[in-house]
Parts: sequence; structure tokens; C-alpha cells
Amino acid sequence: MQTLQAGRRAEGFTLLELMLVLCLVSILVGWSCLSLRQIWRGRGLSGCEEHFSTLCEHARNRAILSGFPCVLEYSFQRHCWRTRLLPPQSISLDNAVGEQWALGAGLRVREILLEQGKHIRGGVGKLFFSTRGRTHRAVVVFEDAEGEQLPLAVRSVIPGCERCPLPQQFLQAKAVQ
Repeated sequence: MQTLQAGRRAEGFTLLELMLVLCLVSILVGWSCLSLRQIWRGRGLSGCEEHFSTLCEHARNRAILSGFPCVLEYSFQRHCWRTRLLPPQSISLDNAVGEQWALGAGLRVREILLEQGKHIRGGVGKLFFSTRGRTHRAVVVFEDAEGEQLPLAVRSVIPGCERCPLPQQFLQAKAVQ
């Protein structure tokens, strides 16, 4: 049997030291998870803004390049966007229905407020883009799982969207299902 000389220790950690290190690591991981959750919750809506701006630009470009009006549709049941071309009935296109994009987890569109004073809260919401790239002004209100809202105004000429307060004319308008 081996004995240790006075003042010398065996190599490695003792069980007590290992337990202390694991406790400290678990506290740090728990603390960082709480702060990371706050960061990701905040990023959901800001990422939504960039994504929606890209979708508007894509629909605008598709209308200009194809020579047919384009619709950016939102399905309130499936929580996804898609583009669709609107050619005259005499012309059939194989690629009339474009790509589909689903919203991120926990995000949804609460309502679409149109310039004509209509609220769309169900069914399919549509934003039309002409062959010149123009569209009617609209506000799309995104909402995350915690109920935080982000209203984005669709620009009529310049591609993209921007954050905006909800205009009173939109708030007083009648809801359309």
C-alpha cells in the first residue's frame, strides 16, 4: 500500500472540489439562459422587420420583372406569406404562385390595416404590387408569443417597410374578416 509523504497530495480533484465546480457552472449556465431568453425574445420582432422588408422588395421586383401585378398574401390560418402573379385570364403561367415563407416560431400577424380603412384579421390578407412597383399604403401588425406588437408600414414607392405608430385612421376603421 502506498502512502503519501507529508505535504504532498494525490493528483486530480477531490470529490468536494468537483461538486463545487459543477455547482458554479450550473449557476452560470442558468443565469446566462435567462438573459439569452430575453435577447432572443427581443430579436423575434426585429428579425421579423427585416424579413418582411425583404418580402415586400421581392414581391415588388417580381411584379416589375414579370410585367404582371404581384400579390403578397398572408394566410392567417397557416401563418405564412406567399407571392402570386396576377396575369390576364388569357395568359397562363406555370410560375404564377411563388415561394412560401413561414413566420418564425411564436410570431404571427395580428392584423393588416389597409389605406382604404379596412382591418383584415382573418382569412387571407393581400398586399398588391403594380408593374411599376407601387402599392397601396398599409400597416402590418406583427405580434410575438408574449403579446408585444410591432406595426410596420409598407412604403408605397420605395421598397421595404418601416416601423410606425398605429395611425388613428387605421385604429378607427371597421374590421374585415
